[in-house]
Amino acid sequence: MNNCFLWIFDVQSFFIKDVKQVSSYEINDDEECSSKSLIYISNSNINAQEKDIIFLKENNVKIFVGVIENIENADDKTLKITVSNIMSMFDEKVELNNEELISESGIEDFLFSQITANYTVGVYALNYIRVNVLSHNKFNISVENENGIYNLATFCNNCKKLYDLEIEFKMSDDNKYLDIYIYKKENEESSLIDLNLLEKEYIKSYYSSTILTCVKVLTDTQTYTLYLKNDRTTTENPTDPDIIFGKRTTIYTSDYNNAKQEALNQFKANRYEHYFSFRSNKEYNINQKITIKTLNNDILDSYISAKKYNGNGFFEYKCGNLRVDFIDKFLKEKR
Repeated sequence: MNNCFLWIFDVQSFFIKDVKQVSSYEINDDEECSSKSLIYISNSNINAQEKDIIFLKENNVKIFVGVIENIENADDKTLKITVSNIMSMFDEKVELNNEELISESGIEDFLFSQITANYTVGVYALNYIRVNVLSHNKFNISVENENGIYNLATFCNNCKKLYDLEIEFKMSDDNKYLDIYIYKKENEESSLIDLNLLEKEYIKSYYSSTILTCVKVLTDTQTYTLYLKNDRTTTENPTDPDIIFGKRTTIYTSDYNNAKQEALNQFKANRYEHYFSFRSNKEYNINQKITIKTLNNDILDSYISAKKYNGNGFFEYKCGNLRVDFIDKFLKEKR
């Protein structure tokens, strides 16, 4: 890895503290941004500390952006640096403000207001952060919170999964700013992955089929209930003959006008447990839509939920739970 370098930026000023050649690395990423990645460098003096921001580049191409969690000796000759996804810098409980922007201007504008208010002004301002909103999509939803407090990173990750938002972190051309771009992804075509063409020893699968079919939403004024039908549509009619029997849940939102969207969000995240893992020399992004042709020649819609890469030319992926075909699976088993 002669052309792989670790750029280290001070978390308070974004000043370049150090640039080190990398011996090896293992990048682990997932839809929750909770996995830890490992970077190994020769055991020499390094100007870095916890919470500093890193860019990992190979052949001058960005591979990973993260936050340092720990630095320790792997052995007498090597340092091991543990890093988390860059989204972890927002893994804090913050005060909920300007929630009305979600329905009046766009969910992207709400994120802009929350990031700028909590990270670019005040005593702890990170003046190197620049937030750019590239789209505006309105939703009638409320932010899940406790007494007006919520976790910003959790909400950002939910926006990526539920509303196809992209939150991209880039180093400015002059290396002085951390630019954040927030936008809704265009309707992307699903990439076909034929497991029959991949290395069989790296293919694993698991599934079960319990699905959520009824959501009761409690509000400050009245109760709203939504049911899932066998054609993937929903109904408010409890006597509809096409309602699927399955799991039920009860949630809360203060405003009754948001109740239907909150119920739909529950169904959108509805999944029967269906995992595939495989190895490929082609790179896919987290949350990217894919269509899998299984070893049994079934065609299933899924998405990339986790990936692992260590620079050897192959990516290891995990996909599922599947978001679309859980009803087909459920009905097939009932038949």
